Amino acid sequence: MVAYNGGKIFTIQDSLKSPVAIFNNSNVSKDGFIYSGVNKNKRITAVMVRFNNKNNHYNPDLVYEEDVQAIQKFGYVEKEILGQGISSESQARRLAKWVLMTSQLETETITFKTGMEAANLYPGSIFEVSDESRNGKFRSGRVLDILKWKSVASGGEEYNSYGLMLDKFSMDDINLGAIIITVSAPRSFNRIENLDSTMKTEKNSVDQEEELDAINTPQYFRFRGVLGFTSWTNARQGQTANINNLKLIQEIEVIPSENRLNVYQHGFLNGDAVSFETNGVLPGGISMRRVYIVSEVTQNSFKIGKYNHGTQQVEIVNIIDKGKDIFGNNGGEHFVYSNSTIDPLTENAVKLIQVGAPYTIRTDSSVNFERNLSDPGDINILDAFSARPIEGDWYQSDFLGTFYLVGEWVYTVNFGWINIKQLLEFGIDSPTGVWVWANLFGWMYIKKYFPESNPSNQWGYFMFIDTYKITLWTEDGDFFWCPNNFLTNEISE
Repeated sequence: MVAYNGGKIFTIQDSLKSPVAIFNNSNVSKDGFIYSGVNKNKRITAVMVRFNNKNNHYNPDLVYEEDVQAIQKFGYVEKEILGQGISSESQARRLAKWVLMTSQLETETITFKTGMEAANLYPGSIFEVSDESRNGKFRSGRVLDILKWKSVASGGEEYNSYGLMLDKFSMDDINLGAIIITVSAPRSFNRIENLDSTMKTEKNSVDQEEELDAINTPQYFRFRGVLGFTSWTNARQGQTANINNLKLIQEIEVIPSENRLNVYQHGFLNGDAVSFETNGVLPGGISMRRVYIVSEVTQNSFKIGKYNHGTQQVEIVNIIDKGKDIFGNNGGEHFVYSNSTIDPLTENAVKLIQVGAPYTIRTDSSVNFERNLSDPGDINILDAFSARPIEGDWYQSDFLGTFYLVGEWVYTVNFGWINIKQLLEFGIDSPTGVWVWANLFGWMYIKKYFPESNPSNQWGYFMFIDTYKITLWTEDGDFFWCPNNFLTNEISE
């Protein structure tokens, strides 16, 4: 398509792109978002494209495409198009099909007034909208503060942890999984004029293609985080909740034929530990529960591997497909993030966020629990886990992280439901050990002190030492290591 922007005429392609900006009710006018539909009698159901056919001495020619199902629904509505610059039948048919699909799928327009936030938009730009009237008032707003605190890794080194204080939050709308929050922030902005100088330095075609796809860099960052509950005496509007443990996540393009992941200027190095998040189903060969090793890095792509403890080598993961979206279609949005405690990528991104930046929260499933437990003190939950009550039946502990209590069951963020009957009866310090059941692993034996290693192919065996370093054997004989608060972190290999 031909468009005009910034005093120039240029061509744009209506193709799959990432959003370059976000808008919510906090950065548009008081009128909010205005929606309008398309009259069903104006939906195009048949298209004719006229063009000069190069295979017929450039004589005038015509192609015709129709949508039979749409004709049955909306009647026969024809549109004739002059295909400027089109010289082949295949090009003309693609244009006709594009017009048909656009008419049938893009049936709603949105209008709003905003400020300089829209200055970077151009014809064909994709932007993200979070409207309180449709998504709920607690899914978008502005950042009130950027939180930072010191933590100590298992090796004794200090590192920075980050969180965001938000202007809105509802205790009645709690998400039990990781939260994806998108925050508007300035990033490097590439233009076509800059490509001539950068393309000459790229080492391969993959890097060149990523540079082309990223001509207009999204002006926001995405983070993975969890709900944090704290008492901030100086909090604005009486806030008591934040998004904590931020991890910068970057959208990936999967190339199964090369076992390679394309990410524009990802910043990873060979040997870095990474994990994955998705809004659908991850590509075959990649698991959300594993930590992978970055290998064969280029500026805009890399491969991932698993560490083989027998050969002490990193084996490249065989990626089978591109995954699926939430509707079961091939593809979908998949993300990668650093699994290292010290994460300079997240730190650098957080530094670019300003107080007042607009945000949107994406959560696919939220659960509203009935808080019907008569008295949480009836069971020795505080002694069993050294847990701290948050609100209602929600607790916080170093062992389970944030969890919801229902009788002898708890719901944890990453591991789902866990039966803790024996743990409540005997406690974590029981010298004989206790059994717990988790829907992810089945039955597990837990003991505080490190016993003689005896992995079984029937059940997982957790072994604790005084610092709560844990090893888990699985049915196929592989073993995993995970850090102190293992239920609040993904398992690492």
